Amino acid sequence: MFKQPLLLSSILAIAIFFTSCAKDYTPSKKVLPTLLKSANECRNDSNKEFEIDCYDLIAYKNSIALLRLAVINYKKGNYKEAVEQLKYVYKEDNFYANSVMSDVLKQVGKSEADKKRVLSLLEEVKHVDPIAAYKLYYYYSSLKDYPEATKLLTFAANNNVKEAQLELSKLYANDEENKIVKSDLALSLYWLKEANDSSKDFVYEIYGIKDYFK
Repeated sequence: MFKQPLLLSSILAIAIFFTSCAKDYTPSKKVLPTLLKSANECRNDSNKEFEIDCYDLIAYKNSIALLRLAVINYKKGNYKEAVEQLKYVYKEDNFYANSVMSDVLKQVGKSEADKKRVLSLLEEVKHVDPIAAYKLYYYYSSLKDYPEATKLLTFAANNNVKEAQLELSKLYANDEENKIVKSDLALSLYWLKEANDSSKDFVYEIYGIKDYFK
């Protein structure tokens, strides 16, 4: 799909823009819940076209709505459109842009520098975005930095990232093979129960779609 050098280079250039400076997300943490509440008024599971049109209508003033449009484009493979939208989401200090941008970059960037940018995007927001923390869990596990991996996975699970809850349940259920956490059947069952609770799904709450990771 990405044989056009100009398209690929423009996406990578925006990825560099994303990781060009550190940000203070304290003000964002106060503003985003209000934007999220407003964006949720667009939700319409029986009429997705209406929902998308509603996001489109308020996206100029609501970075959560714009983020959800970017997620839809990303899942459709419309990477150029997704990146342009994510750029504006990022400029609005919406820290949820980083994680989606990292997924786009994983699709189009193949060099070692691109892989480092993916990590940089996630590292920048791992303390405020549980989705980014969940993704970084696998990276730190591969480095055998188990304390950091456990910290990130637990943060994600405590914030209702379903994939993180399932992973924790599996980890606590294992014994000899598991080097990350000590086996604990009670905790395994607890996290399995949490994962099966569909009323609390952080990824759906932020991105507006289900099965993002599939």
